[in-house]
Amino acid sequence: MTKKMFGSLAVLALAVFSWAAPAPELTPAVAIREAGRLSVPAYTAIPVAARGADACARAERQVAEGDVVVLERNDGFFGAVAKASNSWAGHVGIALKNARGEWRVYESTAPKGRSNTLCGFVQGSHGRVALKRVRGLDAGKVAGLKAYVGRASNLELPYDYAFNLRARGSLFCSKFVYLAFQSVGLEVGRVQTFRKIHAEYRGAGKEQLFKTFEAHFKKLGHSTFPWEQETVTPGSQLADARHSTIQP
Repeated sequence: MTKKMFGSLAVLALAVFSWAAPAPELTPAVAIREAGRLSVPAYTAIPVAARGADACARAERQVAEGDVVVLERNDGFFGAVAKASNSWAGHVGIALKNARGEWRVYESTAPKGRSNTLCGFVQGSHGRVALKRVRGLDAGKVAGLKAYVGRASNLELPYDYAFNLRARGSLFCSKFVYLAFQSVGLEVGRVQTFRKIHAEYRGAGKEQLFKTFEAHFKKLGHSTFPWEQETVTPGSQLADARHSTIQP
């Protein structure tokens, strides 16, 4: 089955449209390639149903300030983390307008965080895109998010390949989103240990997938797998039912 045929089946199964768009190379140093893609529900998210040049315009029509923009990624650890969390969500960022009224998506990525255009961000998806509308977000909290992401000490930290929520001086995409909303008194996503993620994994090839993670952590210098380490995944942020869906 070709990649295009497989993507079409996923669209039918999930009623979430996908499009073919070139993705920028953001693969971490340790690449984990996964052949399969999980069939999971779309959860409470707004699908961006667009193809080609219309993708950017469709996203811009639907997005609101403070939305968490969720991308499907199947390369390297983006895809491996998505699969381990029973989700297609592999990367996340926060959509906000800058002082000129232009849409930007603030993201933690390799080698360090950055501000991206909304168009550039959504075209980095390998398939599905969703917008997560955060409940309780008002104008004051949006201003607080802008203050948080506007500080280089928060945005421009190096990427953490160990996905450690409690580590200082480094970030990964879902940690950046989690901490940004935490700074304004909101929570997006669920804090889990790797042991909990392992226990909740429902897909095929469980032991092989986590053996791959073990090999990754050994290359990072860990003598044993950090089972009790806390993290937060893009999948848990997409699945967070505390936040409502707004269908434009």
